[in-house]
Order: sequence, then structure tokens, then C-alpha cells
Amino acid sequence: MKTLIHIENSCEPCVCSNAEEARVIRLLKDHPATSVRPAEPIKIQEKPASAVQAHSIEWILRIGLFGTFLGHGILAYQVKPAWVPYLTLLGFTKSTAAVLMKIIGVSDLVVACFALLKPIRMLLIWAVLWAFATAIIRPLSGEALLDFIERTANWCIPLALLAMHGFPGRRKSLWRIY
Repeated sequence: MKTLIHIENSCEPCVCSNAEEARVIRLLKDHPATSVRPAEPIKIQEKPASAVQAHSIEWILRIGLFGTFLGHGILAYQVKPAWVPYLTLLGFTKSTAAVLMKIIGVSDLVVACFALLKPIRMLLIWAVLWAFATAIIRPLSGEALLDFIERTANWCIPLALLAMHGFPGRRKSLWRIY
């Protein structure tokens, strides 16, 4: 037999399946510490990004870093003619610049692969510095400041990865995979 109990300040009656359950509910209702009160509005609180979201963001940044350095590495290895003046601005001859660009291309490809497979803090620091240097060389060589501004993501992506995993505090942590 089911018992119907009306709880004070409640919109709906409570249906109990047996007499013992009804007795417990009456006792709880009458006890001051457990008296039934109208439901309070639900408060929605913003939560920080979950571990899954952080992991997804990390992989998006790693893929972005990979793509940036892969593309630039291939172009440098092919000795992109538009980039030779940047090295001649630093005092290198055109023939030396061509050889250096091949070396730069290979190093960019190495950075791309490590960024995807084993991101090391030292590598990320190098990526920030190198990408910033290659962006700032443009206005220094006479190009518009906008050429630097549009390359901000190239050095901000590795900087964001460093910020996510903490900047190295000691020399030993420079070589640690995060």
C-alpha cells in the first residue's frame, strides 16, 4: 500500500511505498536540521577548462607550430629568393646566404618534428626567439611594420605552449619534455 504525505512548502506530495518510509519522512520533516525547504535556484558557476579541453588546446597549438615550421623549413631549404636579402642585411654574401638557408631549412624541419612528437622547453624557447627574429627582420629590412604584425602568431604559438606548461625555472628543466 502506498502512503501519500504532504510536505510543508513543497509543491508536490511525497508518495511512499511503505509505512516505514512514510514514518522516516515525517521524522525528517519535523526535525529542525532536516526540515524540507523550497528548492533554491541553481547557481551556475563557470569552471576552468577541463583537462580534456587543455589537452585539445595543446594539440591544436602543437599542430600549428608544426605547420609553421614545416612550411618555413621547406621554403628555406628551397632557398626562397625573397628571403636572401634578410641574410645579406646581416652581412652575409648571397652565396653564403643560400647555404645558410639550407641549414635553416633543415633546422626548421627538426623543430617542426620535435614540436609534434616530443616538445622540449628549450625547443619552444628557440621557436619563440627564431620566429620573433624572422618576423622583426622584415621591418628592419625596409618592409612595412604590418609584415611583422601579421607574423605574430608564428612566435605566439610556441609562447602559448610554454605558458601552458610553465616556463623553465632551472637549466635542467630546459630539456624536459612537458
